[in-house]
Amino acid sequence: MKVSDDQRFVLLTKMYANNSDSVFVFDRQSAVSPSDTILKKSNISFLNNHAVFASGPGRAEFIDLKSKKEKFMVVYSAATPMNP
Repeated sequence: MKVSDDQRFVLLTKMYANNSDSVFVFDRQSAVSPSDTILKKSNISFLNNHAVFASGPGRAEFIDLKSKKEKFMVVYSAATPMNP
């Protein structure tokens, strides 16, 4: 469980044995519960009181929890050339 510094947002992670993790976002100022769900991201961190950075296999995203705007990034890993 992770909580924003102002204690407005709470992130709860549900782990699966054979599947990608899910992160449930709870906004203590919203009647909707959970207010959002983040899928297939195993690493998630608060950047400030209302923004998180989440990353998982091949993708990362920045999420503004107040506006629910997301920016996705594709993560490329370095490849080693094969010898013929």
